[in-house]
Amino acid sequence: MDKRTIIVLVATMAMLFVFQTYFMPKEAPQQPKQEAQTQPAPPPEASQSADKGTPQKAPGASPGTAAPSSAAAEKKAAKTIAVSTPYLDVMLTDLGGGISSVKLKKYKATVKGQEEKEIIENVAPYNYNPTVYQGSAQDKVYFKADKEKLDVTDTSATLTMTGDLPDGTRVKKTYTFFPDNYTIGIAVETESKTQGLYADFAVISDKNENSYVFKGPFVFDGKSLNQIDKIKETLNFNGNYQYAGFDDGFFTFIYIPEGGTKPTLTIGKTETNIPYIRLASGTNKLSGKLYFGPKKSDVLASLNQLWNRYHSSYDPYQDNLPSLERDELQKYGQDAGRSARDQETAGKIQG
Repeated sequence: MDKRTIIVLVATMAMLFVFQTYFMPKEAPQQPKQEAQTQPAPPPEASQSADKGTPQKAPGASPGTAAPSSAAAEKKAAKTIAVSTPYLDVMLTDLGGGISSVKLKKYKATVKGQEEKEIIENVAPYNYNPTVYQGSAQDKVYFKADKEKLDVTDTSATLTMTGDLPDGTRVKKTYTFFPDNYTIGIAVETESKTQGLYADFAVISDKNENSYVFKGPFVFDGKSLNQIDKIKETLNFNGNYQYAGFDDGFFTFIYIPEGGTKPTLTIGKTETNIPYIRLASGTNKLSGKLYFGPKKSDVLASLNQLWNRYHSSYDPYQDNLPSLERDELQKYGQDAGRSARDQETAGKIQG
């Protein structure tokens, strides 16, 4: 091989090296995949029209995916605040500023066990009650409690949780606990008055281990009790209700509105079939009473005049029960050894 050929080969290789180094397009680095979140979605706009007393389909989707929370919020461990009353053991979480657990001191989870009866089941993606939204901002942020612990003995007492939504709006949740009943007062308020306030409550799962009793959401309109066995579509009751809640056979959760205009009410279910109650206040405030307790007419009647008026001669929970269901309720009390008579010092439960 002569000298000219060698020079041409060397020059060609040098040119190829320079071209590949400086002129060839570079592959773009692959972006890491983000894991999907399963938090409840911000609620849609509330429907403004519905026939009185008639549930209608509400627009929008049920809780599903939402904007991911900040990385700091995900890494920080949540703290709990314990509240004790003569009737309830309540746990609140600083992540969301809501109620994560309610146990009944006078009832046991199992016949022979010592664990107190838990009212709030596994209702993921919900982790606390209520879950609050304003616009597209959800309250899965850290709240600051004004007390680290609360024991209620003789008089009612309050616990206030304060936090800032992702958009900077400050939200305050105030809970009132009572020494003589199963209720918890709630008042939610945000600083921003430009958008309506929404609150979701989820307490029970879709699993019913006792086929003799009804389990699911219900709505009472002042005349009749609407027990919703299966949620095929989101139901919109607007303000046509006196109270609403979840029935768990022998125990119940009830939301009772207070104040002026009632928040509009919709009932739906998540993608995992968890039923939820959604309240839309239309303002920056929402309040009411939350009842966590047994389905005893004398206890429920003690809540307020509403119960006395509509339950003096009619009890939608027990007077309307089929005989088989009443037998099952009685059998539960006998087997547990902690029926209303046994667990409340051989008398009726005093609410």
